[in-house]
This record gives sequence, C-alpha cells and structure tokens, in this order.
Amino acid sequence: MSILLDRADDRTGPALCALCERPLATSPSDDFCSESCQQKWHAANKVDQSITRGKRPAA
Repeated sequence: MSILLDRADDRTGPALCALCERPLATSPSDDFCSESCQQKWHAANKVDQSITRGKRPAA
C-alpha cells in the first residue's frame, strides 16, 4: 500500500502551506509550515463576532 501512496505523492507534489505556499516538510500542522504563518492566516481571516454573536459559524 505504501508504494501506491508514494506514487500518488510524486504526482501531486509536497503539501504546501495555506499562507506562504512553502512545503510543509516536518511541520506538525497539515495546513501551515509554521506557527507564524498560522497566526497570520487566522488574523487575516477573522470571523466578525458581531455577525455570529460569539457562536461558531455553521459548517
């Protein structure tokens, strides 16, 4: 099974950071290459609390 996954990874390339598009490499996150990128992304994509009234938006 790992051979198939390795081949699939070769076709799609490495996973990239959601903010800066650098490879995730050894990052523990599936989305960001560093904590700094994660914090910057969350700051730029803040949910307006006045709209949600402090509740989590529906998925």
